[in-house]
Amino acid sequence: MSQSTAASASGQPQGKKAIKTYVKPCAIMVGSLDGVRFGGKGLGMCTDIATNIMLVNSADTAAWTGFNIEFPLGQSNEEDGFGVCHTAERSMEFRVEPTDLIQMSVKFPRGLFTYHVEPLSQASTDRFPGGKSKMTIVEVVLKDNAHIEVDGYGMPFANTGHACEKWLHYPRTALVADTEKALLAIIEQRRFIFIVNQFSEQFMKSWSPDSLPPPFTYPYGVLHEWNEERYLSMLEKNKGHQFEPAWGYDDDNSHFAVVTQSQVQDVMWLYQVSLDIAKEKLLAYFIEVESSDSTYFVVLPSNQLLPTRYDAAWRRLSKKNALTLDVYEDDEKVPVSWEATIQDHADAKELFQGRHPLKKTDLVLFLTECERKVNAVCQYHPQAPPSNPLVFGTPAQGEKGSVSPELAFRMAVHRDLVRGKGFWKSLRAVTTDSALSSALDHLDLDLGDDATRQVPSPLPMVNILKIEDQDYIAALMREALPDDRERFRKYLSARPLGLGIITAGPGFGKTTALALATLGMAASFGHIYGTAPTHVATDNFAARLDAVTTRVTQRYNHDKAVGNPTYARRKLIVRVYKEQDEFDTFRSLLRNPHAGDDAAPSSSRIRPSKWRLFLSPSFWLLACLRSPAVRDFRPQELHLDDSIALHALQETIDQRGELSRLREVASGKITWEEYTDGKTVTNDQITSLLHAVIAAADILCSPPALAHTHRVASVWKNRKAKGIAVDEAANMVRPDLYSVWGNTLLPCILAGDDKQLGVVISTRDEVDILGNYLNRFAKDGKISPLEWFKGLGWPVYRLRTQLRMAVGQFDICHSQVYSDIPFTYGPGCNIDLPSHEIGRALEQYVTSKYPEVKAAPASTLQPVFIHCEDAFCITDPNTGSKKSLDQVKIALDFLIDFGKVTGANLAQVVIMTPYSANLEAIDRLRRKPKYSSLAAIRPAATVDSFQGQEGDLSVVIMATNRNTGPGFTTEARRLNVMMSRQKSGLILVGDIKTSKNFDKGSKGNKGPKGKTTIQIEDAEGDIHWANATMLANVHAWMVDNHRYLTVKIGKPKVL
Repeated sequence: MSQSTAASASGQPQGKKAIKTYVKPCAIMVGSLDGVRFGGKGLGMCTDIATNIMLVNSADTAAWTGFNIEFPLGQSNEEDGFGVCHTAERSMEFRVEPTDLIQMSVKFPRGLFTYHVEPLSQASTDRFPGGKSKMTIVEVVLKDNAHIEVDGYGMPFANTGHACEKWLHYPRTALVADTEKALLAIIEQRRFIFIVNQFSEQFMKSWSPDSLPPPFTYPYGVLHEWNEERYLSMLEKNKGHQFEPAWGYDDDNSHFAVVTQSQVQDVMWLYQVSLDIAKEKLLAYFIEVESSDSTYFVVLPSNQLLPTRYDAAWRRLSKKNALTLDVYEDDEKVPVSWEATIQDHADAKELFQGRHPLKKTDLVLFLTECERKVNAVCQYHPQAPPSNPLVFGTPAQGEKGSVSPELAFRMAVHRDLVRGKGFWKSLRAVTTDSALSSALDHLDLDLGDDATRQVPSPLPMVNILKIEDQDYIAALMREALPDDRERFRKYLSARPLGLGIITAGPGFGKTTALALATLGMAASFGHIYGTAPTHVATDNFAARLDAVTTRVTQRYNHDKAVGNPTYARRKLIVRVYKEQDEFDTFRSLLRNPHAGDDAAPSSSRIRPSKWRLFLSPSFWLLACLRSPAVRDFRPQELHLDDSIALHALQETIDQRGELSRLREVASGKITWEEYTDGKTVTNDQITSLLHAVIAAADILCSPPALAHTHRVASVWKNRKAKGIAVDEAANMVRPDLYSVWGNTLLPCILAGDDKQLGVVISTRDEVDILGNYLNRFAKDGKISPLEWFKGLGWPVYRLRTQLRMAVGQFDICHSQVYSDIPFTYGPGCNIDLPSHEIGRALEQYVTSKYPEVKAAPASTLQPVFIHCEDAFCITDPNTGSKKSLDQVKIALDFLIDFGKVTGANLAQVVIMTPYSANLEAIDRLRRKPKYSSLAAIRPAATVDSFQGQEGDLSVVIMATNRNTGPGFTTEARRLNVMMSRQKSGLILVGDIKTSKNFDKGSKGNKGPKGKTTIQIEDAEGDIHWANATMLANVHAWMVDNHRYLTVKIGKPKVL
C-alpha cells in the first residue's frame, strides 16, 4: 500500500471524533532511504538517541504533527555542578519530577507540507532489529516558504563525553555522527524520511494530519493591558471549562492571555460580588467589652444571614478576618465606619455571625494588586520598552529608536525564556554563525566585560562568582558544607542566561545558600534587589543576608589591617517598608528608643503594620545617629566592617549643624520633651535622610508589591539593580517575579521548595450555577516561578544535607514528599548534641509515662502522635475554620507535665495549628492561671504563617476528628510544613482515625484510582477534592511504629 497526501490546514470537520495523541518510535534517514540513520533507539539501533514521530492532540493546546528527539543527560551532571533537570509531563498530572533526558520537538507547519506513506521492504526491515516484521516509510516534504517550529531548542544541556553534547552546544557546526550534517541542518531539512515501527495501514489511521482539530487559541483577544470594563465584558462572554495548565506557550499572545487571566479571573468576580454584598443592610446589636470603652462585640441574629448566593464569596472574604462595618443610625444619614475582625468565641451562642463586607476602598486593593501583576506580564510585549533602560545606558525609556539592537535581542531572549518553549524564535532569527556569535557576545549578563562561556552552549553562561579575589570567593564558599563547596561553586560559575534555581526540603539551608549566591552576584555585578512573597519571608531573607555578609567579611578580613587595600566591607542590606510607616516609626523611636518593633504604626490592632526595626531605613539611620534603639542588634557605634557608604552617611550627618539636635535626641543626650521644646528638624529632612539610607544600600529587599509602589525603592530597582534574588520563589505567582525582574534578562537566582506551601489562588474549583468555572486558569495561576522554570527543564541545584532536624525527624517527610532526592543528616543532627536536649527529654518522658509508645531506634528521635479519643471539634459555619478546645487542653496539659517532670526549657517550644479559629482557642486558654507555667512559649501561630520559621520542639494541634473530617490538613504541602518546623521533637495532637473514613479509589470520590481523596474547603475558602494519601500514610506510620499514645475525654465538651 502506498499513499500520498497533502496536509490540510483547516482541521477536522465539526462533529468528527477527535483524533488521539500518537507517538511511535522511528528512525530518521538523512538525505535518502539509503542514507545514514539518525536516532532510532526504539527500533533497536545501537544508539541512546530516541526519535519518535508524533501527532499531538491534547486538551487546550494547539494540535501538531512532527517528531521529537530525546537526548540523554549526563549521569554525573549533579556532581559536576551542572544541576538536575526536571520535567512536567501531562501523563504525570503535571507533577514536576527529575528526568534523565531532554526533548526537542520539531513541528511541521499545518497545511504546508505533503506526506507519502508506504510499507518498508523486508530487506530494509532487517536493518532494524528492534522493529516489527512490517514497518513503514513516511516521507514528509515541506512546501516552498514553509518552515518548521522547534520546541526545546537551545535549552541548557550537559553530558560530558557524549557526542550529543557537541551537537547541542554547536548545533550549526558540529557534525552528527556519519551524517555529514549538523543538528540544525538535520531538523531543517526540506524533505524528511522516517522509518516507523508500525504497519502502514495502522499508521495511516493514527497519524493523520488532516484529522487535526482547528487551531487552538485562547478566546481573550490580543489586548491584555489592564482595562476593568473590557475584562468584565470578556469574562461574561467566555465562560466554560477550566483550562489545563500550559507548560509553555507557542506565542506571546498565549503567554499574556494565560498569565494575565489567571490573575484577573481570580479576583474580578469576587470584587463584583463584594460590591453587591456591600449594599446589604443587616440588623445587629452591640455588646461592650468590659476592658475597653471603644471595643464591642457586634452580634447579628442567625436570621440576619446573607443570601446563600453570596456563600462562595463570603468563604473567601471571611478568611481575610479584618473588615469594615458601616453603622447606620437611619437610612438617611451617612454611616460611621468601624474596623472589625471576625471573632471565634468560646460559647457557640456568641459566635459572631455578621457577614458584612470590606469597604469598597478596601476592595479596590484587590484590583490594584491585580493591575500591577497584569502590567508586569504585559512588559514582555515585543513592543514594550525596557523596564530598566538606565542600567543599559538607554536614557530615554520608550522613545522611538532608543533601544539598541543588542538590548532588543536581549529582551527577545528573555521573552523566549518566560514563554517556556526553548529559544528557537530568538536564536534562529539570527541567520548566520557570525551574527549569532556577535549577538550572544552582547548578551553580556555581567554588565561589564565580555561574557565568558565556561561551558560551550547556544546560550551564554554567566559567572555569578566573577570575582577576581579568589580569597573572597573562598570566604564566601565557607558558608557551604565542605562536601558541597566545589559542586556549588561550579553551579554558580556557569549559569545559562544568569538564571539559577536552588531547591531543597526544610532544614537544608536554602536561604543561606541563596544569601551566598546573592552576595556573589553583588560582588560580581553590583547592586542587587532581593524579594520574597511575604513580609515575613522578606524579613528572614534580609536578616540572613546580613548575617552571612557579616560572617564572610569577618572571615575574609581576619588578620588584615583596616588600611589594607584588600580590606572588605559588609554589604549594606536595607529592608524597605511603606514610606509613611517608616517616617512615623522613626519619629516614634526618637521618642521611645526602646520600643523596637512595637514602634510600628498601626491604625488599630485589626490591621497591624508589617514594619520591623531590624535592617529598616530607620534602623540604619538610628545606627548612624548612635541611638540606643539598635543596641539589641549591634553596638551604637558603626563597625569598621560596615559599608563605606554607611560610614560616609554618618560623617555627613555629623558635619551638618542643622542636625545637631537630632543627633542629641537620637543618642539620648537630650529627652524627647527637650527636643520638641526647641528647634526640630523638618519632616522633609527626616525623609531625605531615610532616602539616603536606601540610596546607600548594596542590596535592597522588599516584597514584590513594594518594589513597585515604594517610590524610592522602585527608582532604585530600575536604575541600579543589576541582579535579582528571590527567596520562597515557590510561594509567589509568576507576575510577582516579572514585576521585580523586568524584561531585560538581569541575572536572577530563585530559591524555594515547591513541595511546601505554594501559590495562593483564591478561586480554584468554584463554578457558577451553570457549572462554568469562575477561574478558568486556576491551574496556571498555581504554577510558581520556581516550579515553572524547574518543570521546563532548567538545571536546578539541590541541597542534600539535612542541617537542622535531629536524626529521624525528617524521615517521614522524606519518604512521603522528597523520596526523589538523596539526603544525609549533617553532623549537627546527632541526637547526643546539647542542641537536641529537649528532644531527648521528650523521648524519655513519653516512653516512661506511656509504655505503649515504642522507643525510637537507637541514635534517632521520632515524632509522637497524641490521639485524643472522643475529643469534640467544631467547624465554624461562617468561615469553615475548625477548632477543638479538648485537643487544645490535652496539648497544653501535656506540656505542663512535660515541663514539670523534665525541667525542659519551654521557651524552646512552638505551637502551631492549621486553623485560625483554633489559634484563638489556644490563646484564650493559655490566658487562664492554670497555664501560667507556659508563659515562656511564644504565641501560637497558624501553619501558613509559620512557614520558613522553626522551633526546637514543635506541637501541632490539628483541631479535626472523624466527624469534622480532616479539612485542608489533607493537603500534602501544608502537612509537609506542619511536620518539618521542628529541630529536635514533633508532637501531633489530634484524632489518629480522622483519615479512616475515606475509601481508596471508591466510586464517586473523584480522586485518582488508589488514592485517598476527600472533598474539603481549603485555606482560601475554595471547595475541591483533595488527595489525603499523605495524611493517611502519616497516621498509618504512627500506628505501625507504635509512636502514638491515647488520651480519652471523659465527657465531650461543647464549645
